[in-house]
Amino acid sequence: SNTSEKRMNLLRIALCITTVLLAITGILADGPSSCSQQGINIGRTLLDSTAKEIFFATEDQQDVYVLTTAGTVYRSTDRGETWVNKMSHFPQWNNASISFGGSSGVKDIHGSGKNGVVYFEGHGLAYWSTRGDDVYKLHTLGYVDGSSINGDYIYKMRAHPTNENYLMLISWDSLCFSTNYEYCFFKTEVSAFQGLEGSWNLIDDYTFSAHWGKNEDQIFLLSMAEDERYANQLEVPSYSPGKQLLAMSSYGSVIDVTLPGVLDYEFTNDILYFAKYVEDGYATTYVSTSIDSANEMVLGGSGNYTGVYFQILESSADVSLIAVRNSYSNNYGHLFQSASDDPNYWTSLQYIRMVDGADFYTTKDLDGIYMANVYNETYIDEGEYHTHTMITFDQGGLWNPITIGDNERYLHLFLTDEYAGQEPHSDEHAIGIIYALGNEGNLANPSSDDIGLYLSRSAGYTWERVLDGLFRFSFNDHASITVAISSEDTASEILYSWNQGSEWNSCAWGDQFYARSVIPLTSEENGLQFLIIGDYENGQGTVLYLDFTDNVPRVCDTYSDYEFFQPSIGDVCLLGRGSTYVRRKRDSECAIPELTLGLDDDYSCECARQDFQCDGECFEETHVEGELNTVCMNICEGTEDDPTLPPEECSGTYYQTQGYKKIPGDVCIGGEEWLPIELPCPGSDVSESPTPTVTPTTSETPTPTV
Repeated sequence: SNTSEKRMNLLRIALCITTVLLAITGILADGPSSCSQQGINIGRTLLDSTAKEIFFATEDQQDVYVLTTAGTVYRSTDRGETWVNKMSHFPQWNNASISFGGSSGVKDIHGSGKNGVVYFEGHGLAYWSTRGDDVYKLHTLGYVDGSSINGDYIYKMRAHPTNENYLMLISWDSLCFSTNYEYCFFKTEVSAFQGLEGSWNLIDDYTFSAHWGKNEDQIFLLSMAEDERYANQLEVPSYSPGKQLLAMSSYGSVIDVTLPGVLDYEFTNDILYFAKYVEDGYATTYVSTSIDSANEMVLGGSGNYTGVYFQILESSADVSLIAVRNSYSNNYGHLFQSASDDPNYWTSLQYIRMVDGADFYTTKDLDGIYMANVYNETYIDEGEYHTHTMITFDQGGLWNPITIGDNERYLHLFLTDEYAGQEPHSDEHAIGIIYALGNEGNLANPSSDDIGLYLSRSAGYTWERVLDGLFRFSFNDHASITVAISSEDTASEILYSWNQGSEWNSCAWGDQFYARSVIPLTSEENGLQFLIIGDYENGQGTVLYLDFTDNVPRVCDTYSDYEFFQPSIGDVCLLGRGSTYVRRKRDSECAIPELTLGLDDDYSCECARQDFQCDGECFEETHVEGELNTVCMNICEGTEDDPTLPPEECSGTYYQTQGYKKIPGDVCIGGEEWLPIELPCPGSDVSESPTPTVTPTTSETPTPTV
């Protein structure tokens, strides 16, 4: 009947509607649920503009500040979960008379990161200080009257790295402005009482740069001899031989050493590097472990390699690596390596990319592992990114390309944040773990559609792809949890993994923003909290606080969730050191309790070819067919530069190089086949030619325990 037919039609319509609703429900079910539904506690704060800087004021990361591009300061006293705009506590923060250039608020944040003492630099004429008590004291150096500056003007502020009470201030002297730059110079003052008025001590009145030194009271300062000074310091040529480096003690009250002719310097890891004027705009570099006994750095073994730009990439107790560009027009340089106490630097790697600094990364978990992006010599002038990634496991002794997939494809990694806003990530508490963005193929290509996130669990020896696309990412102390957020476009969800990228979970928080950085909070047990810094399309910024405490699958057991990891290249120890570390297994999806994981066993290994590098520029690393490792061939044989020849003044015996020398910092034992051999001098009566002996030394090897 018609009634029955109508009922059937209604039923069909109802079924169609139900099917559509189920389909929609299914689609929604396939999307990520909210983070709170997954036990992830979220705190979200809206900022007035993009976050420019984040600063932790205490070692426990409890007290933290965010500075925005608008000059606004936000403070959190609960590790970033909640934030409060503090500008109402800053006296005269919007007073145009103490800010030059039309800006207001805070320009930079400085401090040692201890006890809540923080210095907030304004725009030239003022700064504020706090002792962590939420009181922000105003300090002024001068004022603006129309377009004129009256008083001193802040050039650089440098908080002491370990003592929160000391502050260094480099400023333009008021004469610069009162004489319309006829007379102008920079001066350096030091305060021992948190920058309070009346606490400043003038230590130099013609400063180009100044930094804190090795000892708490030491300062390195680049000044100029009084009889060489210009009336206007701004007119001094950058390559002026009248400059001088001062090594000062007693917080600048005493000048211990004066080094004339120094153009620039860098002090890092207790080693001082400086460049002295030579002629025609070139400089000679020096290295020193003691300010009064510097040695000229000899680059490339010849002493005639000069440079216009130097960058210290590694400086440790064992090795020093320096990238040198010899022309302002080049976007590449060469990497030189030496033992830290040896001024003779040898070529470690050629054609390293140097645009905004060197394309170079030092892993944070193990010593001696570096990665660098170098130009293919064939394409060196044909494109900005015609580079490929090289890795060394022996402090620059030997370099090899990174491969993936049974060594079938080359992998190129983005080693600085220039490429994708994110450099690789490693940590001293997650041994062997490295995450990095990159692409596969013949050359690096940051604009490729095939960019992905890669993971190495073998300290860079082998790699695997764990995500497709561009991401900001990080992990907690022991890499038990990894967090990633897409940076290709706005994002509204995070990805997280409890098994180091084997599987990923996702959760959403409700709106979309551009992710800029992921910061792990590692000061507390487990390190299960992260901050994500981002900004919205309308220009506002945000801080997203994530706490995974209630998302933890379980707590790791004492033994079954841990493994021993021995870093090596094949069966060869790294730097001659056999080390056994304890770390969490990848497939153990659990949070590590308050437990210190790290070195459990350490001993010296037998020497192998990988423990040696070529001995100077006359020996060239060469692959010989049928040989597993490269050999060092003497390219100076038959010339007067041949290093195997006896010295001109030879008496008794001499040691002849075999073309190899032990890599700085390597502790392997044995290796006589690569060490120099003792030979009689020509015409001597010595008949025996013994090889040098090496006495094996081993350290105790305790039973590994967790």
